[in-house]
Amino acid sequence: MRAHNHELVWSAAELLMERWGGATAAGEEMTAFMTSVQLPASLEASEGAADRLRDTLLFDYRIEVPIFTWHDRLWARLSAQVYNELEDFERLAEAVEIEAATG
Repeated sequence: MRAHNHELVWSAAELLMERWGGATAAGEEMTAFMTSVQLPASLEASEGAADRLRDTLLFDYRIEVPIFTWHDRLWARLSAQVYNELEDFERLAEAVEIEAATG
């Protein structure tokens, strides 16, 4: 289970870094089941923007993910559990990209 969760969260981080052009807060060797990934640079990096995006993801897309600001960027904290699939993180990528394009 530990290996599965690590592999999944790191695959998700790589997917999101490629799609959003960002980075992770720590490398794979420092990642267990959670990591944080930069959201697209086009998104406003403020506490208010983080709260609005988190709520939009939750209420409009049914995706629960912590969004926060750090080093003048918005970040998403990813967490992988045995019931998650890579498709869950692809849904997150698409929702954030829609919001970045329309926001």
